[in-house]
Amino acid sequence: MIVPVPGAAVTLRALKTYLRGRGLARFMLPDLLTVLDELPLTSVGKIDKRELRRRLG
Repeated sequence: MIVPVPGAAVTLRALKTYLRGRGLARFMLPDLLTVLDELPLTSVGKIDKRELRRRLG
């Protein structure tokens, strides 16, 4: 899951190409890309992983 900067269009292919150029091994590359407007946060300002899992599932 990513939150791109305003006006940016991100595709899974472009993300994989970028990450391969940064030295990531093929098995470490994502198989799925979910674009969000913003990351859900808990009451203390941390990323809410439970909410992210709920959205993915």
